[in-house]
Amino acid sequence: MSDTVGTICAAIIASALTLFGALHLQNQQIGVAQQAKFLDGAQATAQETSKLLADGYRELGKLREEAEGKSSKEFMSEPEENYEKFYQGWRQHLIENQFKVIRYFGKDMADMLLHLDEIDISPVDNLGSPDPCSAPGDKDSGDMHKIAAQLSCYIRFSTIKFDRMEGESETDHVANTIHRQSEIENSVRALMENYEINYVIILRKMDSRLTELGMSKVAVVQY
Repeated sequence: MSDTVGTICAAIIASALTLFGALHLQNQQIGVAQQAKFLDGAQATAQETSKLLADGYRELGKLREEAEGKSSKEFMSEPEENYEKFYQGWRQHLIENQFKVIRYFGKDMADMLLHLDEIDISPVDNLGSPDPCSAPGDKDSGDMHKIAAQLSCYIRFSTIKFDRMEGESETDHVANTIHRQSEIENSVRALMENYEINYVIILRKMDSRLTELGMSKVAVVQY
């Protein structure tokens, strides 16, 4: 009788261990699958973010080229109108992408692209400001969206014909106009460079965080 009971107990224990092992293996497989799914989402988000930033840079460069030699009226009738159509869709996609960037890469990374908490702040090109193309929000809250907005603003102003101020001679007016246009062009050049630099910084940070999450990376061995 005792032998029979022992046999039954041993069978139960063996079955329990087998079941425990199967459950443990299943949980491991689920964890691996979930991690793989998360990595796939993170990689897709990084690719989408890269495309959005590249598209923005390309369209701003195109807008800058098309503004050269055009009057304000000529600029507004086609180049600016075309850019605004692009910008509305680009901005919407950037906002939608933010939630995925926050999920996979963190809010600090998302804030480099767009500050969602400042989305309702008055936009760039406030004509009542001493610097109408200054970025809204906190001075330390720069992001790619603000750089793009500033750039389009300065490009727009580069086509404006400045009125002659009261008491300003024709010679001074010409000199001052050249000076203003030069300042605007310097601002455009600096912002384009800033956009490009920050674009590279963001991609590097995303790549680094993908590696931290477990994404494989080729290591070059020096012989």
